[in-house]
Amino acid sequence: MNKTFGLIGLSVVLIAVLAMFTLAIAPVDFCSDSDGGVDVWTAGITTSNNGPNTVYNADDCDGASENLKEFYCDGDIGKLDNIKCTDFNAVCVSDGDKDVGDYCACPEGYTYSDAENTCVGNGGGSNGGDDDNNNVPVFPGATLVLAVVGAGLGLALLRKN
Repeated sequence: MNKTFGLIGLSVVLIAVLAMFTLAIAPVDFCSDSDGGVDVWTAGITTSNNGPNTVYNADDCDGASENLKEFYCDGDIGKLDNIKCTDFNAVCVSDGDKDVGDYCACPEGYTYSDAENTCVGNGGGSNGGDDDNNNVPVFPGATLVLAVVGAGLGLALLRKN
């Protein structure tokens, strides 16, 4: 009877140890993205598992084209979208290192518009700034005050002479 309980106890312990060992070496699905998902404006690196191997994918400008290979997570699965930076009036920026994420950025003469999620010309339109010659200069209030005071002093000096 004692041998039976001893064998049962030993079997339970052995099964528990084997189960813990199996769980420790079994791959667990996971995926994480440093830029939080599909974000062409931020360089990102996606980390996911591929069976027993961990895979790192940096967002990457696709050669000489304006395509950005944007890696992201769909649940625990790493995925890839090819996105044209030119669809956002942007260019693909790369430092040439495949281990560092690339991203889309506004070219010179453009700024990012959060409302439109695109680059717009500094003239306010998304036509590349062709309307820049229609801009009216805006002066801060202090400049206006100095101009009025200067004009007043100049007028006073003219009347005195």
